[in-house]
Amino acid sequence: MNLTLDAMAYDLWLTIRNGRISDDDDLDIRQLKFWIRNQRATWIKNELNKGRPISPKFIQDMGCVDLISTDVSVCPLLTVGSYLLRTTLQVPNTIERFNIPMLTRVGPATVNTGSYFIIPYERVPYVGNGRFNSQAIYAFWRDGYVWLTSKSTNLNYLGMKKANIRGVFADPESVPGYDATADYPITEHLWVYMKDTVLKSDVTMFLSTIGDKVNDSSSHVQQASPESIQGS
Repeated sequence: MNLTLDAMAYDLWLTIRNGRISDDDDLDIRQLKFWIRNQRATWIKNELNKGRPISPKFIQDMGCVDLISTDVSVCPLLTVGSYLLRTTLQVPNTIERFNIPMLTRVGPATVNTGSYFIIPYERVPYVGNGRFNSQAIYAFWRDGYVWLTSKSTNLNYLGMKKANIRGVFADPESVPGYDATADYPITEHLWVYMKDTVLKSDVTMFLSTIGDKVNDSSSHVQQASPESIQGS
């Protein structure tokens, strides 16, 4: 099957409908997509925190994002003498590895060149102070944007207009340029595992909730019947 989000949600819908709930039950396709999105993020985060390599299929490319020069005062951790650039476009939340945003590349618009050094925000004060890294460019995610900083006055840095950004994003649909007709950033192996997990956990809880509502309704009817009889 095609691994688009719509196809996976419909696959789940058919499986659930197949004798498990009645046609009268309103199962919203948006709920199925939420379960898929949530299980994907949970599974990938667990794998990353075990130190396992990330599949290229999980990575989304935002293409070339515009940059603007920003006053260093907006970043409390930066000192005078640092230079700051910021994406004009908001960059969605990524899945985290050990509480560090999972950006896999922030680099020049020429995608076959090397990446900048990607660091957690907390390391900002400590980078670029050495003899051999004073010209380096560092990237970090904060407040919904990717920021670039350097101690270098290199014109290639100060005049930069675009940067290429890739990452493992928590909600693939939130990434600019997301194509609903393309395969979801997932592997076939993971989808088999996730489908089983959704059916055994999310769907089981959903069906249990429906059962509780039905039982409550039946109980209310039975309790009301004697009163109705006495009043007749």
